[in-house]
Amino acid sequence: MLTMFTWGYWGWGNTTPQLLEDVDAAESARGFKPPLFVDVRVRRSVRAVGFPGDAFAKVTGRDRYLWMRRLGNDCVAAHEQGIRIKDPSAAVELLELAEDRFRNKQRVLFFCSCEDVNVLNCHRLTVAELVLKEARKAGTHLQIVEWPGGEPENRDEQVPRSMIRAALNDRKSVPLGKGAIADGLAVLPWGSIANLTDGKHNLPVVTGPCKYQATWCLPVWGVGKLDSDPRSLHAAGRDFRKERGLNAYQV
Repeated sequence: MLTMFTWGYWGWGNTTPQLLEDVDAAESARGFKPPLFVDVRVRRSVRAVGFPGDAFAKVTGRDRYLWMRRLGNDCVAAHEQGIRIKDPSAAVELLELAEDRFRNKQRVLFFCSCEDVNVLNCHRLTVAELVLKEARKAGTHLQIVEWPGGEPENRDEQVPRSMIRAALNDRKSVPLGKGAIADGLAVLPWGSIANLTDGKHNLPVVTGPCKYQATWCLPVWGVGKLDSDPRSLHAAGRDFRKERGLNAYQV
């Protein structure tokens, strides 16, 4: 099935080289070439260091970046609330682009800044719906999913006891060091369960793909009970994916 990814760059402004290393390694492991990044912002005058103007294109290379301003949210440019796609007909072009690149073993990742598609009512979800509508009309089997995609996994992670205490005290991320890409943690599917253990105690947490913050860090989106069975958090992981709009959409 043809697959496209959506993504929000929030939190990656200062670490775009690490982002690219992560994404490229993941797609290579899946049998694909490094992806094409399609920018669906209506404007690119932003404060995030890695993403104003052509800054991100200089990191990816010009052949792996495309600005599709027509799929941006005109309400942002007009300083209004809501979503009004500048030119909805451009969804056909995005679909055709994804089909063309897919035939060459390259996938498309279209992005804006928003970290959370549902909570923030992000317009890239509207773009996804437009592309799915065009795929339905064309009879194309298409899946669109928030990067990195995949079904939730269960992981056991050895951590210092201090990290277990920190997670219990509402810490939002756990530093893992440099091995996150090699271990697949940088592209851990949303809603996965990581069982943090120090060899004596364990703490299951709802998590997702790591981010780079001086080192690779595992996000903590929900915390179970100390020394509980990780399976006790499976329902919480499923609810997290549903509430955040992280499940795949397909036709």
